[in-house]
Amino acid sequence: MGTLINLTGERFGRFTVLEQAKCSRFGKARWVCVCDCGAQRTVQSRDLRKGKSTSCGCLHREMTSERRTTHGMSSRSRFYRIWAEMKRRCADPKRRSYRDYGGRGIRVDDRWLKFENFKEDMHGAYLAHAAEYGEDSTTIERIDVNGSYCADNTCWVTKAEQALNTRSTLNAIGVFETNSGKWCAYIKRRGNKHSRTFETRDEALEWRAGIADMYAKSV
Repeated sequence: MGTLINLTGERFGRFTVLEQAKCSRFGKARWVCVCDCGAQRTVQSRDLRKGKSTSCGCLHREMTSERRTTHGMSSRSRFYRIWAEMKRRCADPKRRSYRDYGGRGIRVDDRWLKFENFKEDMHGAYLAHAAEYGEDSTTIERIDVNGSYCADNTCWVTKAEQALNTRSTLNAIGVFETNSGKWCAYIKRRGNKHSRTFETRDEALEWRAGIADMYAKSV
């Protein structure tokens, strides 16, 4: 028998491991896990580590419900698919992208687990961005790349801008170089989004810092 790997405190999809449970009747290691929804389950080590068990079943029920629910938008629409994939890469270890998202602790805000709420918060801005840059070029981006997906930490950018934001070591939180060579600064505070484009990175950083300072002083 190999050395037991302690999984206490580890996350697997929506599961967080609480403690070791009694082994199965076949001697397989098992763990008590709590799902993000609050339900507890006892799961074998191999099922957690291989991504076979990632939730108590609530994720499957949600996805099934979402396919059946009426929210005025086709599940084949780009906006809906962006939302669905955002959830999967944060919750499904079987996804190749999970390592860079859910595996790093990136999560989707509880409010956005329901599509209707995501649509209420983001659809208007999505339509405006898509009208200017094209729907196929519009994608979701986190302002703080180490933060989770929520209304205060996301915006719409082009795929080219997202690629530049990912690659460039000069990019700071809320400031990135666009594909035209200019610098875009954006910030969201108390439900208000501010954005501007500048010729230089320093100008963009200074403007964003000024907006943040203005909100801080108004508390």
